[in-house]
Amino acid sequence: MKRICSIAILILVMLSLVSCAASTTKIIDLKAEAVLRVDVYDIHGPVNAKQKSVTEKKDIQTIMDTLNSTKITGQGSFDNKTVSDAIQFVFYKENGSKVTISCDGASIACTGNYIYTIDSDNKIFKLWDKMDYSQKDVYEYELPLYPKNKIPDLTLQYVTSGDIYNQSAPNSNSNWRVENSDGTSISTIACGFHPLDSVKSYNTIQREADMSEITLIFSMPPSSYSIRRWQDKYIHDTDSYEDNFETVEVTDNKIALSDDGNGYVYEVHANWEQGDAHYSFYISN
Repeated sequence: MKRICSIAILILVMLSLVSCAASTTKIIDLKAEAVLRVDVYDIHGPVNAKQKSVTEKKDIQTIMDTLNSTKITGQGSFDNKTVSDAIQFVFYKENGSKVTISCDGASIACTGNYIYTIDSDNKIFKLWDKMDYSQKDVYEYELPLYPKNKIPDLTLQYVTSGDIYNQSAPNSNSNWRVENSDGTSISTIACGFHPLDSVKSYNTIQREADMSEITLIFSMPPSSYSIRRWQDKYIHDTDSYEDNFETVEVTDNKIALSDDGNGYVYEVHANWEQGDAHYSFYISN
């Protein structure tokens, strides 16, 4: 009788522990109200990355609910295994911190050095098909937060070896004017480096074999912009500035990189209601 009771107690304790573990395991333990936005990266291939920026609270809640409803079949640490980052969610919180969650078909890695083995029959990848966000959503979200008297920043985003990289494009010449509510205005005129004469003064992006495009991300969306480029054989030849350039086509804020073996100096000329600015960068080959 004692043995039967002991076994029964042991079973109850084990069931209690399983129940406790199941109820306390949350992939993302946040409230949607505390999240400003979620950036979603699709990294199924080295040149196939896409980004969506989710700002609607109901959609943020859907992402968290889907992650938290995933069946956990095991738990480990980053020391034992890594995730291939087929999909990555970056939760930006109101306090300025962020939580990154990376998923592939069999695992989820979370901030805090936890990695979970998950049921392959999950709904995480179906989120991508349901939420058709574009870069425009990032613009609409960030525009009210960006200081109107500051010349916007330009970030260059590219993917190589399955990893996403972000690099700033320095601003050279700019003309900026902001009207104040009291009728006064603030004007800023800057004369910077020449794109062909100072190529070594700003960061160079080394093009790898798997890099096919660069995405342009402005901190405030311009009303229009254009891009020109020069082969790097014209570096330090400022007389070629007006004659030997090529006009670069832009599709969805992306420019295709040439595979002709040449390096190129690029110049972006962007226009806003407040003024205009030039940015330059160099893609070496």
